[in-house]
Amino acid sequence: MQLGNYAASSGDQIAFYQFRPPSSPPPIVTTLIVVVTRDAAYFTDSAAPVLYRVALGPGGDPSSDFEEIPLPANFGVPGGCGGVPILANGIDAVPSEEHLIVVHTTEGQLYRIESATHTVAAIDLGTDDLCVRRRVERAAYVSRLGKRLRERTDGH
Repeated sequence: MQLGNYAASSGDQIAFYQFRPPSSPPPIVTTLIVVVTRDAAYFTDSAAPVLYRVALGPGGDPSSDFEEIPLPANFGVPGGCGGVPILANGIDAVPSEEHLIVVHTTEGQLYRIESATHTVAAIDLGTDDLCVRRRVERAAYVSRLGKRLRERTDGH
């Protein structure tokens, strides 16, 4: 999986990342979702159990390299929601940026990841079941729920 970073004003390439080597055959679906914090840009990979972290320097300049953050084993297998096997496919950061919130789409579960240690913990959704929602509804629901959870999980 490749990602290029370009200057909006000129179109010049600022950075290029080869997150994952090309595969044969390629995954059915590969999606990168990004959240940008003060210190880094974090990318999900819907076909691999990892997050990618690109450090940001002064002025928000991206690093020329990246860090691969492994996710727990369950992020390497599709969950019980069915459909195309999309794994980590959604990310947000709490306002303090101490935690990231990541969704395992076909598992229908949200996870909190500590930014400093990369410790992963499931978020208790109570009776909410993300699997029963249609895929488009699930994405919108996760976005709304992520906003509520940012406040609830920030500092905990």
